Formats: sequence, structure tokens, C-alpha cells
Amino acid sequence: MNLAIRDIRHSMGRFVFTTIGVGMLLMVVMGMGGIYRGLVDDALVVSRSMGADLWVVQRDTRGPFAEISRVPRNVVDRVAAVSGVKDAREFVYHTIQREHRGKSIRIAVLGLGWPIDKGENLPLVAGRPLAQNHFEMIADLELGLELGEKIKLGKDVYTVVGLTRGMVSAGGDGIGCFSSRDAQAIQFDQPGESTRLERQARRARCRPRPGPHAALVIGARVGPIPCDRRPGARRRQRRSCETRSGYRCECREPRAERVERHHRLYQRTAGRSTSEGQRRSRPTTDSPLPRTADHHLCSDHGLDHLHAHPR
Repeated sequence: MNLAIRDIRHSMGRFVFTTIGVGMLLMVVMGMGGIYRGLVDDALVVSRSMGADLWVVQRDTRGPFAEISRVPRNVVDRVAAVSGVKDAREFVYHTIQREHRGKSIRIAVLGLGWPIDKGENLPLVAGRPLAQNHFEMIADLELGLELGEKIKLGKDVYTVVGLTRGMVSAGGDGIGCFSSRDAQAIQFDQPGESTRLERQARRARCRPRPGPHAALVIGARVGPIPCDRRPGARRRQRRSCETRSGYRCECREPRAERVERHHRLYQRTAGRSTSEGQRRSRPTTDSPLPRTADHHLCSDHGLDHLHAHPR
């Protein structure tokens, strides 16, 4: 002990600065712990105020606070009918930004399941809970609204009937409590222009559109059909055509015009009768294909890549 006192007296400045540094380090550690606990408390203030034991959300979602969750209205009655359930109520939560008294105001809208939940569990500092299903709200002091003040949200005007303290969202926005029906009306409110554009989009989606066809039925004209010798005609697409003479031709042609031209060739071939007194034998897949009139015409028109198969 005497040695420590002598060392401190020998280097008093170093001892003072070391004490200050260790004290600041401890202060930073305690401050970080307090900030973390404060963030956790702000994130859980809404869920704690609801007093719920279980939450029912949309499948494959992380609940109404992390992302959008949609649950049908009849699920409330189905859950309430389950044995062991005391009560089940609706819950709506979203954030809006509106103009009020010439400035922007951000409100975290909280929908309460009326009439089971009227806001009695909220930390009220002034006013009362909700007394009716529409046109009333409970606002937090962070919003800067006064008791009895009216604010227009959407197409309706709401009256502040109660004030709370410490009811803020994770982003620091004050929470305004409404009935679930009013919260949904505020959430899905749209201006007239948006409604008109949505109606036009719906009519456009309901209008029938032409789709792909099963086949093309083409009538041939009498006369020679010129070949397409342009350089761009080498770009081909897969098509298959069938003639009246009993052969299915698979060829590659540049576009729909060549399909039409092939059909005309097949119609001309179909009009020719077989040689007098001779009947054309139907070729098999194993035997080589004879050079018929169909194949001859296609070769004459520059379609040497054509392959014919019996039907």
C-alpha cells in the first residue's frame, strides 16, 4: 500500500489520466448497453401494449411489424372458436405521412380490435379510450396533437379523444390508435386520379387479347411462285407442313411468308394426278425416299434442305 501511494505521488499526472481513461471506457460500455435496451423497448412497446399471448400472421411472413401480412377477416371468428382461446381481435399496423397545420406529420397507425379492445391498456395521460367505432383516435404526445383537436386523414375527420406517452414506433414516429375499420380506411385511401388509373388498368386486363393459333389454313393461287433469294432469307425458323399427297415436310424458312409459299406448292402438287396406270407406292421409313413431285418442286425452289416423311 505504501509502495502504491509513493508511486502515485511520484507520477501524479499519469495516474489521473489513467483513471479518466478507464472511467470513460466504463461509461461507453454502460451507454451502449442502455442504448440497446432502449431500442429493444421501443421495438416491443406496441406488442407489449396489446397484451397478446399468441399472434396469427400470414404464412411465410414475419408478422405485421417486419413486413406486410394479410389475414382474412373470417380467421378472427375461426380462431375465437378454438377451445382454450379467451378472445381474438383484429390488428392493423402501418405508417403514413400527411399534411397537418401546414407541416408534414408521420403517424404510425395502430388499429384496435373494436369492441373488444378500446385502448384501456394504453398508457393514457389525458382523455379517455375510444367510445365509438369511427372518427375517434388516441394520439401520442410525440405527434404534437392536442386533446379535442381534429385532423383529416383520407376522406374522414378524426377527433383526438386521448393522449399517451412513450408510444412510438421503432423509427421514432408517434403512434395514433384507431379502430381497425378506420385504420384500414386510412391505409387503403387513394386519390381520385389513382382510382381512375386503376379502373383503366382493370378494363385493359379484362379485354380479350389474341393468343397463339393452332394452325394456319391457306388458300393457294394458280401460277408460279417466285423464290426468295435475298441474303436475309437464310435466317430460318422451324416449321412443319403437310401435303395432300401423303408427305409431311419439315423445313426451315425465314418467316411466315415462306410457310405460305410452301403450302401453295403443296396445293399445286395435290392438284396433279399420279401417272396414268401407275400408283405411287407409299415409302417406308427404312427405304430411301423416291424423288416425288413434292420433293422436286421444293428442290427447284432452292429448298434443298427439305426432308419429307410419310404421314
